[in-house]
Amino acid sequence: MRNKLLFFCMLLAAMAVLLVGVAAVSSERRDRIGDVIGYNVLAERVFEGSVESKPYMIEQIVYFPLRTANSVVQVQVGPKDFIERSNFKIKANDRVTVTGMPIVMNGRDVVLVREIRSANGVLVLRDPMGLPLWENNRPIQMDPERQKAFFQLCEVVN
Repeated sequence: MRNKLLFFCMLLAAMAVLLVGVAAVSSERRDRIGDVIGYNVLAERVFEGSVESKPYMIEQIVYFPLRTANSVVQVQVGPKDFIERSNFKIKANDRVTVTGMPIVMNGRDVVLVREIRSANGVLVLRDPMGLPLWENNRPIQMDPERQKAFFQLCEVVN
């Protein structure tokens, strides 16, 4: 009887540790920097236009106004540190193509970016599932087509 009680207590303790671990991981996902709203790849759209003025920051998140054919939208790029590490530069009057999810934030049209294309190159900010690349020190992706073509070439050679 004593062994059964000991086994039950150990099982209960293991379940408590597992529950605390799951709660910690799920709360970390909710606290993502610059990704409080979440991202839905099914809601993505492509926006083409010119950068209306230089990028600015709100709470360490980089934004810039994009003038499209129909309107001006605020583009939420991502955390300042991530953008600086990428060396991707955006300046006023640059022509860009932004792939992202449109939302309304505080009454303003905002686009959460997955990818920005300009004459300077391509900056990928989210993976194909929409998860931010700035989380967990994931690598910065520049020009994903070139990278994909390299891996396809390696597969053909094998």
